[in-house]
Amino acid sequence: MKRTLLRLPRVVIQMETSIKANRQKLRGIFKYANLYGPWDFHLIGERAVEQKLLHYRKWGGTGIITDGGNLEQMRSAVESRLPTVVIDPPDNVLPMMSNPRFSRVDCDSVSVGEFGARYLWEHGFKHFAFVGAAHNPRWSRDRAAGFADYLARHGHVCNFYEVPDEIEKQDWGVEEKQLRRWLLRLPQPIGIMAAMDIRGRQVLEICRKLGIHVPHEIAVLGVDNDELLCLSTNPPLSSVNTDEEGAGFVAAKILDERMKKTAKHPGTATYGPLSVVSRKSTDAIMVPDKLVVKALEFIWMNSGITISSTDIVKHLGYSKRLIELRFRKAVGHSIMDEIQKVRLERVQALLKGTDLAIGEIARMCGYESESYLGKIFKQHFGVTMSDFRLKSMTPQ
Repeated sequence: MKRTLLRLPRVVIQMETSIKANRQKLRGIFKYANLYGPWDFHLIGERAVEQKLLHYRKWGGTGIITDGGNLEQMRSAVESRLPTVVIDPPDNVLPMMSNPRFSRVDCDSVSVGEFGARYLWEHGFKHFAFVGAAHNPRWSRDRAAGFADYLARHGHVCNFYEVPDEIEKQDWGVEEKQLRRWLLRLPQPIGIMAAMDIRGRQVLEICRKLGIHVPHEIAVLGVDNDELLCLSTNPPLSSVNTDEEGAGFVAAKILDERMKKTAKHPGTATYGPLSVVSRKSTDAIMVPDKLVVKALEFIWMNSGITISSTDIVKHLGYSKRLIELRFRKAVGHSIMDEIQKVRLERVQALLKGTDLAIGEIARMCGYESESYLGKIFKQHFGVTMSDFRLKSMTPQ
């Protein structure tokens, strides 16, 4: 008996896989294919050892999904005459988007900017600033516009970092001096949104070098929630998490309709922000007292060792009574209460993010014994550390 083979859609994916956002988009594409496929895929991920696919039609390709980042690959897509979906097309490929075989899925960057502005505004900031991407692409300009428009509607103005010149765009070592001067001129405390996590990391790096206290003098919010970047900064970077997985899913759906010729038009879609992942870079208390800000930073920087109010007094060089009075007036509780709060936050983070033994966590966070930490933890949170860890590992 002659075997009949099912002809599957064969989809070429052109996407640089080293970028976190693209990996999320791929997750969405594969989720769609698992639900409504199956599909065959050929992934072109920009790896050095990767074989090229020179002729998409000869391979049997029926559709393409791309990030548009490689002009040579985009020209191959045009020449293939296959239905193509471009996710977040960069500025230099926009002229190609008039091709009737091309569809697009775009980030609603104006909404991303508005989302970030609302987050910082709701945190009580009165001063705001925006740092765009160095090369000032369309999506960065749109995020800046959304950020400023939201603030204007609530009676605030936005400080914008001036677009770097051509030399500064190419060399961070040169541009850093310009960004440094701009940061020093800003009013404080201030909430800054960076157009992307890499830019947010640069702002935090300069703040650290200048001795600017983050988040109490300058709070910093990025975009993309790239955990490798956000968790490698000091302090860890808060970030707007956008729906890249949803973008990939919608792109696959549009392509499916184009390949089946059920779509009535080329198809366009947008995706937007999902949430803000809050980390230490925006965990600010609005404190105008510089002495209290220095005390708060000292507590945070030394959360892994046993410290007391006496250590803070020695560090600041003022009388214990004066510091205690100003601290309680600004923050609403005592220095020792703040030390306990920060240490317990560190305990929670280690319980959720590691498999360290509870005794080891107690030692790392400066507690004299596991049993003493267990008692304090239960008093504050109403659960044991073991139950807290178990709950944090359980899918919600």
